[in-house]
Amino acid sequence: MNQDKKGGGSATIRFPFVSNAVHGSRNIGNLFKTAALATVLLLVAGQAVAQLSVTPITWDVVGLDHNRPLTSGPELFPVGARVCNEGAVPTDDLTVSMIWDDTIDPPQTHPWINNRPGSLTELEFDGLDEDECFDAYFELQITRGAGAFFQSRPYRIEVTDPLDNLLAVSPTPRQIYIERLVSQNRNSTNLIRWGQESDESDWVILGAGGGLNLAVGETYFIELTTETATAYEQLQSFLTLSNTIFQVKSVETTYEVLTAPSSRVPVPNPSLYADGCLWDPDPNSPNYLSCLDVGKAGGEVVTIYEIDIIAGGGDSVGLEALIYDKSGGSFHYNTDFSQSPGDLNVFDPADSGFSKRFLPSTISIGGTSRLAFTITNPNPVTLTGYNFVDNLPPGVEVADPPNASNSCGGTWNPLAGETTLIFSGGVVGSNGSCSILVDVTADEEGEYENISDNLFIDDQDTGNNAEATLNVNDGPLPPACVPGTELARFTMDGLSDGDEPPAPSFLHPDVAFANASFQVDPSNPDSEQFISTVGNPAPSWGGIGWIDRNDPDPGPNTAAYFQFELDTSS
Repeated sequence: MNQDKKGGGSATIRFPFVSNAVHGSRNIGNLFKTAALATVLLLVAGQAVAQLSVTPITWDVVGLDHNRPLTSGPELFPVGARVCNEGAVPTDDLTVSMIWDDTIDPPQTHPWINNRPGSLTELEFDGLDEDECFDAYFELQITRGAGAFFQSRPYRIEVTDPLDNLLAVSPTPRQIYIERLVSQNRNSTNLIRWGQESDESDWVILGAGGGLNLAVGETYFIELTTETATAYEQLQSFLTLSNTIFQVKSVETTYEVLTAPSSRVPVPNPSLYADGCLWDPDPNSPNYLSCLDVGKAGGEVVTIYEIDIIAGGGDSVGLEALIYDKSGGSFHYNTDFSQSPGDLNVFDPADSGFSKRFLPSTISIGGTSRLAFTITNPNPVTLTGYNFVDNLPPGVEVADPPNASNSCGGTWNPLAGETTLIFSGGVVGSNGSCSILVDVTADEEGEYENISDNLFIDDQDTGNNAEATLNVNDGPLPPACVPGTELARFTMDGLSDGDEPPAPSFLHPDVAFANASFQVDPSNPDSEQFISTVGNPAPSWGGIGWIDRNDPDPGPNTAAYFQFELDTSS
């Protein structure tokens, strides 16, 4: 996947081609041969080289809350189109653009209807082979206010080649239209499940207020189950997914009740929108915004997304689930829309830090050095499954005794004389770090460069390794440590509320570095450090987030703690 910039300063992302299927294989393009299409046949030297179709796959009717448009209800909606190659010749790479067909300049200044700020209005895809399709989704944001009702804005979706030649365009005229949406509890969100296996073997239920932890570069399935009291003429159920973070590869929707013909609402439906009654979306038609036939969809509605995480490491995005419909002369949406089902927490494994040091970095022959690995997790979620392998350089081995320890959890059990270090199952809290330690020794003079294998999170390669150099000389062994020697001193004098933890007020000449820090409890949102200027003694350094005395023994990722670091390698 390549990221670049396209004209006008608009960011674009290139997507690899993916087929439009979640379970099983089917030709999505053939499902829409009876749908209204706009196609352009590109001719070169009298020969057809590409024939593309662009089919809208979302409902052009959007809305705000009927009674409280300023404060309640939805404001974000998807606009999607399916692009298919109906010719016999593969295409080059393709750019799909959403373009407003009005004279407003710049286009993002319409008083009511615009693309969501920061979202992409140009999406780039790999080329299509014969009978292949992909879906392109854009984002709308409706400006809140009573004046928005019944406003509209015309648009089109274009497909161009790398030379900006126009290959296809969606049907025109077409426009976004804002309706009044009545909040009713007859529509509801029942369940969200997610996982990575297409056979659903690893899918889990998202609990209320929970989160989905999604890794950049990975593919996931998200299943949204909504429900209506009965079936309706028009229906759309979706999750709000930013196109800067998520690429929707495919959608599959099924309905408990469906009376519309399969030529209009296929089973399963490869879109979010159920056009039960053959809706007229043409603003020039005398039947605009009305049904041309009969048919309904509803009951339990199950929508399965297949998505790629293309960017957004470190972002936490609120998840919103909307199901809205037309029945009779009014439009309705789920009352529980405002009750967010959870968050989408996006992390990038490549952001994890991995480093190591030999402490001290120079030892005498037969002496010992403390090999210290540090793993950092800058993401807003706790990550599990950290693992790595480190092959010590020839001549260096684990000391006897190893004095192995770690604050990362997991499995770490190096034995005296071993030369391969294996760590697995590490857990690092959000925005946290931990250390893995062992003593090593060498019997020959030399400079030993040590480069580990890459750090992994389960089977995801972070791309980061750790390296350090141990110098061994024939000098005398260092003197033994003298018990009671003061190495560092931390005092609170002069601190006030809001200050950082104190810096050392005294360092022994043999101490190169000293630091004090506070690690929050990742499971406790109230966990934090503070400087108190009241009490006795004052000022004092404190923290919130300690476990209850009846809880199991704390670990580095299950409780808050103070940490003091010393480097005596100088």
